[in-house]
Amino acid sequence: MKESEKINLALIFLGIFLGILSFLGINLNFNTEKKQKTEYPAQNTVSEQKLDSVKIHPDNRSDDITKKEETSAVEQKEIKMFPLSSLITIEKNAVILGTGKTDFTGSSKDRIININIGSSKIDGITIKPNEEFSTLKTIGRITARKGYKLEANIRDGKTVMALGGGVCQVSTTLFRAALNAGLKITRRYNHSYPIEYYYPQGTDAAIAYPYKDFKFINDTGYPIFIKRKIENSQLIFDIYGTNIGRSAKINGPYITKKEKDGSFKTILYQEVYQDGKLARKSSFPSFYLPKSKFPHE
Repeated sequence: MKESEKINLALIFLGIFLGILSFLGINLNFNTEKKQKTEYPAQNTVSEQKLDSVKIHPDNRSDDITKKEETSAVEQKEIKMFPLSSLITIEKNAVILGTGKTDFTGSSKDRIININIGSSKIDGITIKPNEEFSTLKTIGRITARKGYKLEANIRDGKTVMALGGGVCQVSTTLFRAALNAGLKITRRYNHSYPIEYYYPQGTDAAIAYPYKDFKFINDTGYPIFIKRKIENSQLIFDIYGTNIGRSAKINGPYITKKEKDGSFKTILYQEVYQDGKLARKSSFPSFYLPKSKFPHE
């Protein structure tokens, strides 16, 4: 083979290799600049303190009807470089970082259909390092064309029949999985009143297009992916990734205040440990009104 032919062949293989790297989202940038801080939206049901205890504030309402969004700075870690072969075989070598489960026993046929469609959009999703996952963005618009059915939903202070009723089973299960995986939760809303499928109260995550979303950041430094299972009326999400010596401990939920009208507040804590040392502690307060205040229509 001529020398020029060898060079051309080498260039072809180099182009193929770079194409694969580009498809996998790897940027061969070896510039060692300082870390940049990116602002991510958060809301008032998520608070965090590093290496400090979290105080309960009973008057910190998290009513999902009146809550306002806040913004908190989240430091973005540099993306680590790792072999192409490890990316291709990540599913084979990954471990379960956290699991979330909810029980939909007693749900109507149409509610189960909505849960199945919504959760199928999450199954197999890969989240890159430092990427913020959005449940609404991943599921997409809820329409009849996609197969969603009419089921009970909370809207404008009432319980109404609407497309996709029950899809919050998906976001609630994801919330529990992300908590157990020790991931950083950036947005979460509780429901206006207690939903029987999301016991214990204080571990739910409501979504409603376009303003209520459940979000978290993959802050492990490696890609993670989500697998869905449905077993015996249970929806299960397993979050897979690389073992980086992280663990999570969930405390609660605890009822912090009860009112005479039946409304109450809860608090839930997530403690994240890195190599056995407490690295982050977050709190998730919730406020629930009586179901009787949301008449059925």
